[in-house]
Amino acid sequence: MAESSPSKRAFNMHPALLLSVIKKQAGSLDKAVLEGIMNSIDAGATRVDITLDSLKVTINDNGRGFQGATEIEEFFATFGTPHEEGDAVYGRFRMGRGQMFAFGKNLWRTGEFQMSVDVDTHIGYELVDNLENFNGCSIEIKLYEPLSQTDVVYMERSIAKMVKYSPVPIYLNGNQINVEIDLKKFPQTTEDAYINTDGKADGLEIYNLGVYVCTLSAWQYGVSGVVVSRKQLDVNFARNQVLGNCKVWKNIRPLVDAKGKQRITKTTTILSDAEQGNVISRLVSGDMRPNDAERIRFIKDSTGKVWSPKLIRSKGFEYFSVAKEGDMFADKVMQTGRAFVISQECLELFECEASELFKKFAWRGMPLFCELDKLTSGMNQLGEQLDKKTWKKTEIAWLKVATRMMQASCGGWEQDENNRWAQKYPSRRVTLGTSHVALAWTDGATFVTFAREYLATLKMFKNGVPNVKDYTKFATVLLHEMCHDTDSRENIHSPDFYREFHDRADAIGDMVADAMNYMSQAQYKRITGEFDLEVERPEAVIVACV
Repeated sequence: MAESSPSKRAFNMHPALLLSVIKKQAGSLDKAVLEGIMNSIDAGATRVDITLDSLKVTINDNGRGFQGATEIEEFFATFGTPHEEGDAVYGRFRMGRGQMFAFGKNLWRTGEFQMSVDVDTHIGYELVDNLENFNGCSIEIKLYEPLSQTDVVYMERSIAKMVKYSPVPIYLNGNQINVEIDLKKFPQTTEDAYINTDGKADGLEIYNLGVYVCTLSAWQYGVSGVVVSRKQLDVNFARNQVLGNCKVWKNIRPLVDAKGKQRITKTTTILSDAEQGNVISRLVSGDMRPNDAERIRFIKDSTGKVWSPKLIRSKGFEYFSVAKEGDMFADKVMQTGRAFVISQECLELFECEASELFKKFAWRGMPLFCELDKLTSGMNQLGEQLDKKTWKKTEIAWLKVATRMMQASCGGWEQDENNRWAQKYPSRRVTLGTSHVALAWTDGATFVTFAREYLATLKMFKNGVPNVKDYTKFATVLLHEMCHDTDSRENIHSPDFYREFHDRADAIGDMVADAMNYMSQAQYKRITGEFDLEVERPEAVIVACV
């Protein structure tokens, strides 16, 4: 039998794969709605109206819709039909409507046609024609899963952000949510984009012809703000990332990068965490010389404080080491001035071993590397409480002062939810312990323990009169511990902690006054058995409390 001639045949897609494409390209409902809005703009709409509630979403526009059954077959029924050059603002392959299919039963009206889609029951659509003519296009999505009220609020805010600079008026539940470009807010305007790099948020928001694409971390360029392209950006399939080979972005990027470098090299600028990371990124990549970073504060220590190379050098540290942020032993070493301890998280950005850090970037006069274990050898773990039998009389006097101070710091009396009277801030038991690391510590609820080593540095009287300076130090440490609502030995200070300390700091004056009034010379003698008008001894080094 003679061999037949070859024939060209098309590949087919199994319905299961199409369903997977529809489901998996849909990241979130707000992104699906954005696809519908972009489709409306591509169809020439001059206004888009969205309604949203917990059960459904509708998108209505006055665009051209589908012009006949042929377009429905080519552009609605077929996924992936490419747009022709210039016939769309955003679209490329007519895939986005699948995201709307993924979240609910769709009912589309356009011209004399109605298309209904329910991918949970059938991979396809039902078409009804010869209906009353409908100008534009209307899409109703009856959600497979109802939204909570919180979800609705999130959707409203998210959609408003994503279409903020849309070239076409967008209305959500009757309110316009896009704005016109205000050139005063975009100091840099080029033929490619409107650029504002003076933002306060921690990132650079990118808009493709007015529609949100992504937010680039300030770590990447060293600036925050907004870029709204005036020409189409090349984005990935999910439209949430600008492609690296995008010609328009290649024109915009140097302008953004230059602003970033200008900002981070201002020595008076307080940099965010992301901007500090950008300095390190530039150093690692060679985009910035080490000498240019001498005065920039971008090296974070284990306590959270940020240093410049020059500042580290000026403090005269003999050694440097590395530890996780919040490490108490590292805090002790830092406070004694023996070593600078860089945070582990910061070090990782430098992409080198700790011992090579200051060698790699050739900053002169920097401390030598030493393992933290060697620097903290002999320090006891965190802290342990001492038996009352071992308490010294002078220590007992300070603990009695702490009890009086605590009463003064606990605020007035008020009724709780059970109509019982209680102090605003519950008091805690005061005890004595030992620690080479902490001044004091607490479990956040029942006790505050002062370290014997810390009390030994304090003097209750100076030349026969109350030592206000040490009373104030002591009151500050006590209030610090009282503001902890969790174990302070395991806690890194949160913004809530600092807010409470700030709110209660006014009590320190009352705490000191009440305690000094209580601890008279006679009272001190009753507790300790003696009173000596000795001259104040030199103060020992004080470390920060936990």
